[in-house]
Amino acid sequence: MFVADSCVYLGLYRSPKEPRGELLAALQAIRSRLWVPNQVQVEVLDNSMTISSAILRDVHEEADRFGQSINKAVFGVKRTTRHLSVSDSTTRTVAGSSIGTGTCEPTQSSPRSSPRLHMLPST
Repeated sequence: MFVADSCVYLGLYRSPKEPRGELLAALQAIRSRLWVPNQVQVEVLDNSMTISSAILRDVHEEADRFGQSINKAVFGVKRTTRHLSVSDSTTRTVAGSSIGTGTCEPTQSSPRSSPRLHMLPST
């Protein structure tokens, strides 16, 4: 006869999928010799919701951290792209291409600023 403590069953809630499957298969293999006392059933039922809630809370916290990381990355990309400037060689390449309806020419508003692209009407 095999008698498992409630910790064995409650551990199933916390176990990753593969080890959980292995333990369930082992319990299935000895089910004819497995005895589950009433107290174990009570403890598992009482604590399973607490464990499930804790696992869900951990999942939500991890999802929040992931969302914050994504937001920081998006903010960083937006901030970086705002400060990018186009070099003269890139400007000439864009101006000579057939992209868009107008041409692009570099202009410089002050000696310290980087060249910017401004759309000019097609001729």
